[in-house]
Amino acid sequence: MKLFLCIVFLCAIAFRSFAIDVVDGKGERFSFGKPPHAIAIAPVVTDIIFAIGAEENLLAVSAFSDTKGKSIQKVGSAYGLDWEKIISLNPDVVICSYLNDDSIAERLKKCGIKHIYLHKEGLINIPKDIRLLGGIFGKEKEANAIAMRMENTIKTANFENKYKALFLFGNVAAGRGSFVSDVLNVSGFENCAEKINSPWPVLPREFIVKENPDVIFLTTYDEQSKVSILNTLKSDIAFSSTSAVKNNRIYFVPFNDIILPSVRVVNAIELLRSIRRQMK
Repeated sequence: MKLFLCIVFLCAIAFRSFAIDVVDGKGERFSFGKPPHAIAIAPVVTDIIFAIGAEENLLAVSAFSDTKGKSIQKVGSAYGLDWEKIISLNPDVVICSYLNDDSIAERLKKCGIKHIYLHKEGLINIPKDIRLLGGIFGKEKEANAIAMRMENTIKTANFENKYKALFLFGNVAAGRGSFVSDVLNVSGFENCAEKINSPWPVLPREFIVKENPDVIFLTTYDEQSKVSILNTLKSDIAFSSTSAVKNNRIYFVPFNDIILPSVRVVNAIELLRSIRRQMK
């Protein structure tokens, strides 16, 4: 009898050690008895899960996710999910970006599948997302170390004057409310596009001329396209009139460091700050 009680006691301790209780980006509380088997339906979710070393818990990921060469099933993108595959995989939870459409949550609910959201877009929320996923998968130590590095990086900004800047992704700019605008602000730059109250606006031609940015940041995943992009800016009537183009202050940021509100954004901040320090 004593042996039986001892076994029951040890099992209870073991269960408690794996008990997981988290609150997601929309304020919903979730509990798990152990690190769950999950499907990530946004590349940012996959990126953070790999960063904290919890990829063994992934059943599948969304299209365009970087799986570091590992073979993991894909379930389509937020614009066209493979619902038959999602249901067949029987995940403990599906993890969504804050920007994923509400219709996805409704369908997951109808299917009886738990779904967790990351926090709203913004630089200060990335550490929260890292800690949230760390808590879900029992990787609190790893997640906290990464989150603290990001928080410390954000706090160390110290620039007396800010140069006016734009960060362009094709014909779309990072505007007010985007995490990239936050990156500019903590790196010693004033984002011209914040005057347009939209996170990802297409800038009117007259706006570009009027704001006259001192610096333009760009990104591309294709090194060969840089020359073409530069030539396009220099031949464009609006952009060619700006101080950025006239003074050759056009800089490229590595695609993987700035495309997602994830852990690698720290690299982009450090690069932008390095550029800012070199400017008189």
